[in-house]
Amino acid sequence: MGTPAIPDTSATVQPFSELSPQYSAVLTTIPAQRWFIVALLLLFPLACCFLPPLQVANGLNEGILTFYALILVHRLFALGAGCLSRQHETLTAERLSANDPSGLSVPVPPPSLQEPEPVGLRGFPTYSILIPLFREASVVPQIVGAMERMQYPRSRLEVLLLLEEDDAETRLACEKMTFPAFIRPVIVPPGQPRTKPRACNYGLSVCTGELIVVFDAEDQPEIDQLMIAATALSSSDESDKSGESDKQVACVQARLAYYNPRQNLLTRWFAAEYMSWFELILPGLFAIGAPIPLGGTSNHFRTTVLRSVGGWDSWNVAEDCDLGVRLYRNGYRVRMIPSTTWEEACPEPGLWVRQRSRWIKGYLQTWLVHNRQPVRVLRELGPWQFLNMQLIVGGSVACLLLNPVYWFLTLLWWTHPMRWESALMGGPALMLGNISFIFGNAVFVAMAAAGPARRRQWDLAGYALLVPVYWIMMSIAAWKAILQILVAPHHWEKTSHGLVRTPPSDPLPQGRGA
Repeated sequence: MGTPAIPDTSATVQPFSELSPQYSAVLTTIPAQRWFIVALLLLFPLACCFLPPLQVANGLNEGILTFYALILVHRLFALGAGCLSRQHETLTAERLSANDPSGLSVPVPPPSLQEPEPVGLRGFPTYSILIPLFREASVVPQIVGAMERMQYPRSRLEVLLLLEEDDAETRLACEKMTFPAFIRPVIVPPGQPRTKPRACNYGLSVCTGELIVVFDAEDQPEIDQLMIAATALSSSDESDKSGESDKQVACVQARLAYYNPRQNLLTRWFAAEYMSWFELILPGLFAIGAPIPLGGTSNHFRTTVLRSVGGWDSWNVAEDCDLGVRLYRNGYRVRMIPSTTWEEACPEPGLWVRQRSRWIKGYLQTWLVHNRQPVRVLRELGPWQFLNMQLIVGGSVACLLLNPVYWFLTLLWWTHPMRWESALMGGPALMLGNISFIFGNAVFVAMAAAGPARRRQWDLAGYALLVPVYWIMMSIAAWKAILQILVAPHHWEKTSHGLVRTPPSDPLPQGRGA
């Protein structure tokens, strides 16, 4: 039987909303933003008082379609950069051979707790792994087994299972297990909001590692991921080819992929989307110098830097995206590393919409937070990164909200053209609309296939032809997020895990990518 976890009452956590209120989503909008939104809503009826309504609508339509074209060009640019750039892989590979204290270019299996630690491994930094668990009793053995398989010196590793005080089921599951010395349950004191980032902030306050990473309850990281991340983050005195000091690199992000990609049609779409995002788009964003919205897991940080920026925002339901932008605003950078963490793709449409609406709501929170002082953000990020932030964070949400409207208008124009549609969709708008609808959608279908093709998962690439149905589901989730941000902006819709009881040990043989 395991030892029951006891709250560490000596640790105090000052809320992020008090430490950095300008960065916190505790307030969805500030008064200036609310007035700006009201002014935008009134702009159209006011303009109609001076100009014909159809002329005003046509101008608005042309502006939106120009925005669509800009999104398309930006994604193509990032995709091309992601296809051409392999720096995020070769950089780590070079450092594994050059800086590994053991002189080996491959990870070394960890010593047992009884054997002396090999001399070559004594130079590795201490590492803390945070695993928030809430109503996750069924997957506790799975995540503990994954941590026991990790290749890293045990004397330099601590794994904290972050348990909520009133989660009796998960606490009981932990008490029934016998953990190795480097794994221990920690009770998160009660408080609000009840979110994953709040639990992570408590873990950040009590952990002892020089480096820190967050894993989700169902994660199965590749066993050498800590070694790769530690090597990448420990090279702090060199400069990369772009001339930036590696001291600016505060975080490295591993790829995320799913170990149940072929469970049903939804998991196939979901897996293809993740492959495109982590294999191509995020490496492309790194290559063009754009802020990288972090994934919710497998982001490895320098602990001192993470503490210096205040940790995670407990009130933001996409705390990973927010933290990625905030690191860039504070002068830090994020890299990708060639390691994969396998997760469970949500196989049920209802649960998927809940999860995706939370992500979209968090992106919207992040966009609102980082546009409270746009002039200051522009000065901190610079024009190019500021534009990237707007298109990546805000633009993604805007497209999902606008897509159903424009699909309907375009199909209506093609099937039942009317006089008012000629005024609305004619001229430059017609050209931009057709480019976006035909060429743009074709490009995004190709993007959906490109990620699986990069992984050489050709059967998953074929399902990209059906991905427009998946986009409809994403727009449903986006409109749900809009409704929620008005009535429950901080509500955390938890994703259920453990729907796949036995994750395969090698779900995709080409896990490292082509």
